[in-house]
Amino acid sequence: MKMPKDISDSPLFDDLRGTLHFQLHRIQKAMFRNGNHLMQKLDVPLQMEQLPVLMVICAKKELSQQDVADILGRDKSSVMRTITTMVKKGLVTVSQDVNDKRRNNVIPTKNGNALTVKLKNIAKEAEAEALKAFSVEEKETILAALIDIADKLEGKNK
Repeated sequence: MKMPKDISDSPLFDDLRGTLHFQLHRIQKAMFRNGNHLMQKLDVPLQMEQLPVLMVICAKKELSQQDVADILGRDKSSVMRTITTMVKKGLVTVSQDVNDKRRNNVIPTKNGNALTVKLKNIAKEAEAEALKAFSVEEKETILAALIDIADKLEGKNK
Protein backbone atom coordinates (compact mmCIF):
# COMPACT_ATOMS: atom_id res chain seq x y z
CA MET A 1 0.00 0.00 0.00
CA LYS A 2 1.37 3.39 -1.00
CA MET A 3 1.67 5.93 1.85
CA PRO A 4 0.74 9.55 1.17
CA LYS A 5 3.55 12.10 1.51
CA ASP A 6 1.47 14.41 3.69
CA ILE A 7 -0.81 12.99 6.34
CA SER A 8 -1.31 16.24 8.24
CA ASP A 9 -4.91 16.52 6.99
CA SER A 10 -5.81 13.29 8.80
CA PRO A 11 -8.29 13.61 11.70
CA LEU A 12 -5.62 11.99 13.89
CA PHE A 13 -3.63 15.22 13.64
CA ASP A 14 -6.46 17.59 14.62
CA ASP A 15 -5.35 17.77 18.26
CA LEU A 16 -1.66 17.87 17.40
CA ARG A 17 -1.89 20.79 14.96
CA GLY A 18 -2.50 23.18 17.83
CA THR A 19 0.50 22.08 19.88
CA LEU A 20 3.79 23.92 20.23
CA HIS A 21 5.72 20.71 19.56
CA PHE A 22 3.96 20.09 16.23
CA GLN A 23 4.42 23.68 15.05
CA LEU A 24 8.09 23.83 16.10
CA HIS A 25 8.71 20.63 14.16
CA ARG A 26 7.07 22.14 11.06
CA ILE A 27 9.20 25.27 11.41
CA GLN A 28 12.41 23.28 11.89
CA LYS A 29 11.70 21.11 8.84
CA ALA A 30 10.96 24.14 6.66
CA MET A 31 14.03 26.06 7.85
CA PHE A 32 16.34 23.06 7.39
CA ARG A 33 14.90 22.38 3.93
CA ASN A 34 15.51 26.01 2.91
CA GLY A 35 18.96 26.06 4.53
CA ASN A 36 19.99 22.80 2.89
CA HIS A 37 18.87 24.14 -0.48
CA LEU A 38 21.01 27.26 0.01
CA MET A 39 24.00 25.22 1.20
CA GLN A 40 23.70 22.91 -1.81
CA LYS A 41 23.52 25.92 -4.13
CA LEU A 42 26.73 27.28 -2.55
CA ASP A 43 28.49 23.88 -2.74
CA VAL A 44 28.78 23.50 1.05
CA PRO A 45 29.61 19.85 1.82
CA LEU A 46 27.30 19.62 4.85
CA GLN A 47 23.63 19.77 5.74
CA MET A 48 22.01 22.15 8.22
CA GLU A 49 21.56 19.30 10.70
CA GLN A 50 25.35 18.81 10.76
CA LEU A 51 26.21 22.46 11.30
CA PRO A 52 26.05 22.47 15.12
CA VAL A 53 28.53 19.59 15.34
CA LEU A 54 31.15 21.42 13.28
CA MET A 55 30.49 24.71 15.09
CA VAL A 56 31.03 23.11 18.52
CA ILE A 57 34.19 21.34 17.41
CA CYS A 58 35.65 24.52 15.92
CA ALA A 59 34.67 26.62 18.93
CA LYS A 60 36.37 24.28 21.42
CA LYS A 61 39.31 23.24 19.17
CA GLU A 62 39.57 19.73 20.69
CA LEU A 63 36.80 17.67 22.23
CA SER A 64 35.96 14.04 22.69
CA GLN A 65 33.12 12.65 20.61
CA GLN A 66 31.15 12.22 23.84
CA ASP A 67 31.78 15.87 24.80
CA VAL A 68 30.31 17.00 21.46
CA ALA A 69 27.23 14.82 22.02
CA ASP A 70 26.81 16.13 25.58
CA ILE A 71 27.14 19.79 24.57
CA LEU A 72 24.57 19.39 21.79
CA GLY A 73 22.24 17.12 23.76
CA ARG A 74 22.36 14.54 20.97
CA ASP A 75 23.03 10.84 21.13
CA LYS A 76 26.64 9.79 20.60
CA SER A 77 25.89 7.54 17.61
CA SER A 78 24.30 10.39 15.64
CA VAL A 79 27.24 12.67 16.45
CA MET A 80 29.71 9.93 15.47
CA ARG A 81 27.99 9.50 12.08
CA THR A 82 28.28 13.24 11.47
CA ILE A 83 31.94 13.25 12.56
CA THR A 84 32.68 10.31 10.23
CA THR A 85 31.19 12.32 7.35
CA MET A 86 33.28 15.34 8.33
CA VAL A 87 36.47 13.26 8.48
CA LYS A 88 35.80 11.98 4.94
CA LYS A 89 35.32 15.58 3.78
CA GLY A 90 38.54 16.76 5.44
CA LEU A 91 36.81 19.06 7.94
CA VAL A 92 37.95 17.35 11.16
CA THR A 93 40.40 14.69 12.30
CA VAL A 94 39.91 12.09 15.02
CA SER A 95 42.77 10.87 17.16
CA GLN A 96 43.10 8.72 20.22
CA ASP A 97 43.68 10.64 23.45
CA VAL A 98 47.25 10.11 24.69
CA ASN A 99 46.14 9.96 28.34
CA ASP A 100 42.96 7.89 27.90
CA LYS A 101 43.01 5.26 25.15
CA ARG A 102 39.20 4.90 25.37
CA ARG A 103 38.71 8.52 24.37
CA ASN A 104 38.79 9.83 20.79
CA ASN A 105 39.39 13.54 20.33
CA VAL A 106 37.96 15.50 17.42
CA ILE A 107 40.04 18.37 16.06
CA PRO A 108 39.02 20.79 13.31
CA THR A 109 41.21 21.06 10.22
CA LYS A 110 42.05 24.33 8.48
CA ASN A 111 39.27 23.54 6.00
CA GLY A 112 36.84 22.92 8.87
CA ASN A 113 37.70 26.23 10.51
CA ALA A 114 37.41 28.09 7.20
CA LEU A 115 34.04 26.50 6.48
CA THR A 116 32.77 27.49 9.93
CA VAL A 117 33.33 31.17 9.11
CA LYS A 118 31.46 30.73 5.84
CA LEU A 119 28.66 28.77 7.56
CA LYS A 120 27.92 31.56 10.02
CA ASN A 121 27.07 33.83 7.11
CA ILE A 122 25.10 31.12 5.32
CA ALA A 123 23.07 30.40 8.45
CA LYS A 124 22.23 34.09 8.77
CA GLU A 125 21.28 34.24 5.09
CA ALA A 126 19.10 31.11 5.39
CA GLU A 127 17.32 32.58 8.41
CA ALA A 128 16.79 35.91 6.68
CA GLU A 129 15.30 34.09 3.68
CA ALA A 130 13.03 32.00 5.88
CA LEU A 131 11.78 35.03 7.80
CA LYS A 132 11.53 37.54 4.97
CA ALA A 133 7.72 37.61 5.19
CA PHE A 134 7.92 39.04 8.73
CA SER A 135 8.51 42.62 9.81
CA VAL A 136 11.46 43.49 12.06
CA GLU A 137 9.10 43.81 15.02
CA GLU A 138 7.51 40.42 14.31
CA LYS A 139 10.95 38.77 14.09
CA GLU A 140 11.97 40.34 17.40
CA THR A 141 8.74 39.18 19.04
CA ILE A 142 9.09 35.64 17.67
CA LEU A 143 12.71 35.35 18.77
CA ALA A 144 12.02 36.78 22.24
CA ALA A 145 9.13 34.35 22.72
CA LEU A 146 11.20 31.36 21.58
CA ILE A 147 14.11 32.34 23.86
CA ASP A 148 11.69 32.68 26.77
CA ILE A 149 10.13 29.28 26.04
CA ALA A 150 13.54 27.59 25.74
CA ASP A 151 14.84 29.21 28.93
CA LYS A 152 11.75 28.17 30.89
CA LEU A 153 11.86 24.62 29.57
CA GLU A 154 15.54 24.40 30.54
CA GLY A 155 14.74 25.81 33.99
CA LYS A 156 16.71 29.04 33.56
CA ASN A 157 13.80 31.37 34.48
CA LYS A 158 12.12 29.80 37.47
